[in-house]
Amino acid sequence: MNRKELLALLLGILILVAPLYTQVYMRKNLFSLFSFPAHSEKTGAEEEEAYEMPVEEETGSETEVKSTGIYHKIGTFVVNIAHTEAQRFLKTTITLELSEKGVYKEINKKDTVIRDIIIGILSSKDFPEIEDIKAKDNLRRELMDAINSKLETGKVINIYFEEFVAQ
Repeated sequence: MNRKELLALLLGILILVAPLYTQVYMRKNLFSLFSFPAHSEKTGAEEEEAYEMPVEEETGSETEVKSTGIYHKIGTFVVNIAHTEAQRFLKTTITLELSEKGVYKEINKKDTVIRDIIIGILSSKDFPEIEDIKAKDNLRRELMDAINSKLETGKVINIYFEEFVAQ
């Protein structure tokens, strides 16, 4: 093989391999550039342990569920708001507070089902059903009840909206 043929062969290999490398690299890193990720990939370390905060004692006259300090960030959801004449969207980031660490693994296994439940409930809401604090509390309870109906090892004791924007 002469020098020109060798150069052409190497160039051909580079042309074939470069797009494959770029596609794999971009698939992992391209979505981090957007503010609306469809679904975040979890690493092994994230699947093993739930995010834990120190438990603080609740004081007050109201009867509330005591905080466990075990949290699981489900992710960001962007859905159409139901029954609107104009194009209206809801963007929210949801974190679940869990009754025990074992629930974290079950939620990871049932991630697709839980995300589907959340998307179904969020996209079924009219704008008045999400616009004020009382409506958000009702939405929080509805999401908790629906998610808890699918759990066996424990339950979700609270839902936090880290971000909640409707437009």
